[in-house]
Amino acid sequence: MMKLRWRKANLNTTFTLNWLFMLVLLAVVALLTLGLLVYIRQTGGTALVQTGLLGILLLLAAAIVLLVALGIDPSGRPVRVVAADEAIRQKHIEEALEHRTRLLGQILELGNRLHHNWNLDSLLHEIGQSIGFETVVLNLVNEETNLVQVRAVTSCDPEARRLLDGAVYPWEEFTVLMKPEYRLGRCYFVPAGEYDWHHDFVGPVYVNSHMDRSGTDPEKWHPDDFLMVPIMLGEDQILGFFSVDHPIDGRRPTRESLLPLEILANQAAVVIENARLYEHARRELQRRQEAEARLRASLEEKEVLLKEIHHRVKNNLQVISSLLNLQAGETTDPAVVELYRESQSRIRSMALVHEKLYRSDNLARIDLLEYLSDLSAYLRQMYAPVARQVRVSVGGQPVFLDIDTAVPCGLLMNELISNAFKHAFPNGRAGEVQIQVHRHDDRICLTTADNGVGVPPGFSFRQVDSLGMQLVFTLVDQLDGTIEFDTRQGVRAVVAFPVPAEPGGGSIRPAQETPGATR
Repeated sequence: MMKLRWRKANLNTTFTLNWLFMLVLLAVVALLTLGLLVYIRQTGGTALVQTGLLGILLLLAAAIVLLVALGIDPSGRPVRVVAADEAIRQKHIEEALEHRTRLLGQILELGNRLHHNWNLDSLLHEIGQSIGFETVVLNLVNEETNLVQVRAVTSCDPEARRLLDGAVYPWEEFTVLMKPEYRLGRCYFVPAGEYDWHHDFVGPVYVNSHMDRSGTDPEKWHPDDFLMVPIMLGEDQILGFFSVDHPIDGRRPTRESLLPLEILANQAAVVIENARLYEHARRELQRRQEAEARLRASLEEKEVLLKEIHHRVKNNLQVISSLLNLQAGETTDPAVVELYRESQSRIRSMALVHEKLYRSDNLARIDLLEYLSDLSAYLRQMYAPVARQVRVSVGGQPVFLDIDTAVPCGLLMNELISNAFKHAFPNGRAGEVQIQVHRHDDRICLTTADNGVGVPPGFSFRQVDSLGMQLVFTLVDQLDGTIEFDTRQGVRAVVAFPVPAEPGGGSIRPAQETPGATR
């Protein structure tokens, strides 16, 4: 801005100096004329002579002023009018700056639209009009296949669109054109005659047949000229390039005329890289979603299969229990019937584990508190003649066990609860059996307590020679636990064993305590 003001000041100064020069010249002529008149009068010249000389001098002064005004010196050569030349040159500079500013604004606007709307077909035509080319082709390089694919074409010639749209070329066909002698800034310009497109190039080639091939003007664009503008990410990675043809002004490019193309190529590089990153992320997300869907489908299939397995195991155990029941009906010996019934209850305790698993949403674990509630209800019904007056309460914390722990735990509790029903309340005596489930730090505690007749003084459960008690101690050892009996009021048995690890490596976390349920 300061430079422009300085030039305007110089222009005004030049005009002032020109006018001063003309006034001084006229003053000199006037002084010469006055001096000559004085000299003639002093020497006694006649009036006619005086008048003639005065006229000649006036004519001479007028001619000089006229020549200066017209820009011609007395020898007939033009005088350079500095002010006029400076004004014209300044106007040209201002027009060029205005054109460049307008062009840069268009390029930036197109680049901004590229960032927000990757619609190449609608943008390439505007790009071509902005940079001065009728035909613009966007070519992208596929790094995996090392091929160049035409992604978009805009041209006033339908033949160009038909021939080039979607065309694929080997990348090597273009690398041979990227020689130092063809480089023009960051672009590559191959003049006509430097390369045989019809014999040396692999792939469809478009040559504008409507352009004039005549003439020897070296600045005129030839139909065989080729201009490519690389779209580069950094200094060495080429994402693609623009190839252009048929300049609107019919002239070959200059270094200055290619600057808008280079700016647009830089912006296109950012857009293309962002699009590639987005596409890569989209494909990766889709791949993971498909893998997750396959895993989910496989898991659902396995869950259905596992539920079916548990269901069949439970049914098979139920069949065995039914067979034992039928077999018990074939004998009248109460001792044998009792043995069959005990075996049925043990089988039922195992079948109930599988039933809980296939009815649960979680096929890996069962709720021990809920399981013991159902098991005690079954046993109370089984021993109904002697347990009709016995109440059963189940309470504590919900603790979840896997099948490897639930089966031995169920068999163990089956023996303890059955013993309470069979021995604690003879002759229909009323009473209560309490079942509690608790967790203390890293151990689970199961308690069965009755207020029945109890056991004689000095009684030792470990010395009892029965299958039921043998199972109790064997199962406690299998759980890596301990069992303690308290016979001061009825019989109280406390079984404690470590919290089993969850499949993920953790342990069962404590749950909120549940009030006892009474039957």
